[in-house]
Formats: sequence, structure tokens, C-alpha cells
Amino acid sequence: MRFDTGGNPIWTREFGTAGSERAASISIGAAGVDVTGFDSSNGVFLTTISKASPPVTDPRPRILWECVLNAASTLGGGVAPGEIVTVLGSGIGPSTLARLQVTSDGRIPTSLAGARILFDGKAAPLIYVSEKQSSAIVPFDIAGKASVNVQVEYNGVVSSAVNLPVFESRLGIFSFGPSGGGQAAVVNEDGTINTPANPARCGSVVSIYATGGGLTQPAGADDLITGDGATTLNSSAYVRLVSDGSDDEVPYFAAQVLYYGSAPRSVPGLVQINARLPDSVPPGDAVALYVGFLPASRIEQVVTIAIR
Repeated sequence: MRFDTGGNPIWTREFGTAGSERAASISIGAAGVDVTGFDSSNGVFLTTISKASPPVTDPRPRILWECVLNAASTLGGGVAPGEIVTVLGSGIGPSTLARLQVTSDGRIPTSLAGARILFDGKAAPLIYVSEKQSSAIVPFDIAGKASVNVQVEYNGVVSSAVNLPVFESRLGIFSFGPSGGGQAAVVNEDGTINTPANPARCGSVVSIYATGGGLTQPAGADDLITGDGATTLNSSAYVRLVSDGSDDEVPYFAAQVLYYGSAPRSVPGLVQINARLPDSVPPGDAVALYVGFLPASRIEQVVTIAIR
């Protein structure tokens, strides 16, 4: 948490994680109050509480520091090819939100209402743009790079670059809760939305929606709506239920992943995971759902699913 010059709190994704956190020590640092603690996977984190810099009066487009975020998990810290990202800033687009406009041949534009988002100078396909928040699909051709410069252009004026590390994949699950938590974006076997009032059956197949899976096979175009054919991802994912991700003594229930790839007839970067829920999982309105990469087991995001 940071504060503006009037003492009003401002949340930033520069520090912090999507899971629960607990403080271990607090000390006075050079830039403010330093808080050291542990996240939900017992990883150590450091956050600083400090007064924010004076408000920026420069009218040029500006990306807020560390505010190129996974559109699903809202976590920053890097990007992956094909990932749908949210960019926060000032002066980065029009005052009225401009939404995705697909062309007649299924192409996604790289310019909307005078705004573009650039990755090493290449314009990315755009989901929407506005003055303070925009969304884009990270170009596939950043794959293999160590880092990438991200800039926003609005009405011909280009922002300063934010340099971010490039990862092979960086999976985030879409959800209906704030900051990447709460009820996951899940479709039940009968095609209806999963909610506590409309839970999935044990043993049924559900579809989980995410982004940040990385490159597909076969390779697709990052500016073309996907077709009906199955396009899998290079990474391997697992789905688990009722596990805190850090304690081996807490039981978890593995779901069987049947499909992990691009969502058909959607924007590139939208990942669909079809998984069969285990028959033995305890039912509930908010059963903890964890999705991650094999063989790693570190958990950065916790969402829930309703099961009966």
C-alpha cells in the first residue's frame, strides 16, 4: 500500500502477492517502513510503505511502475508470449473506454482510438484502451528474449519504456473476485456458469479459463481470433483442489486435465483447461482451486469453485 500527497491510500502491484500474507518484521528503511513477511507458499516478500511522489503533471502517456499485470491474476513482475495483460497508467488512451473491434477477416487491431501498446516497438493486439487502463495481448515473438521494453503510444506520443523480464509462461486464472481471487471463471459440464447456486458435480468435467500459458502448438497468430480446432500449449498444467499449496499434510485432490490449450473462437491468449473433478473431493460453495505448472508446485493464486 502507498499513499498520495493527501494521505489517501493507493494500491500498487509493485509489491505483494495474490494469496494470503503474514508479516514477520517491520523496520524503518531509507524510503519508508519496510515490512518483511511470508506469502501463502512460505515465500519471503518485502514491501515498503512510503509516501508517494508528487502527482505527475506531464500530459505525455505514462505507464505506472510495475503496472503491466496479468489480466487474470493481476500479478506483475514480467510477461509471457501470448499473455493477456492489463496496463495501468495515465494519459495512455481516450477518456471514454474503446473496446475490441474485430475485423471482418477475424483480425484484432493493434490500434484503437489513437492508442497503441508496444513491445520492443511492435504494436500488440488490443482488447480495450482508456485513459488510465488498457489491455493487450503480448506478441508471441517476444519468446526467447530475456526482457522486453513496454511502451504506450497515444495520439502519436510515446511513453517512456518499462523493461520487464520475459517468462516462458505465467498462468493466471480469471475470476469474479477482486485482485485475482474469489470465484473462478469456470463453466460446468452442461455449459452453465459455475456459482455457489449452480455448482459442478463431483466427477464432472469443467472448463477453467486463464491466460499466460505461453506458446501454442501449432503456433498461432497473436492478432487472429482462434478457430474451432484444438491448439495445445507447450507448458504442462495441473489442477488441484483443497490444498494450501505449502503443507504436505493437508490433503489435496488432483483433477484429471483433459485439455490444456487455446479457447476456441476467442482472442489469442485466452487459455481453456478442461478438467474432470475427482469423485472424492469434499463439496462446498467455495472449494479452493489451484492451477499451476508441472513439475513446479509453487502457488501464486488461489481461486474457488463450487462443487456439490
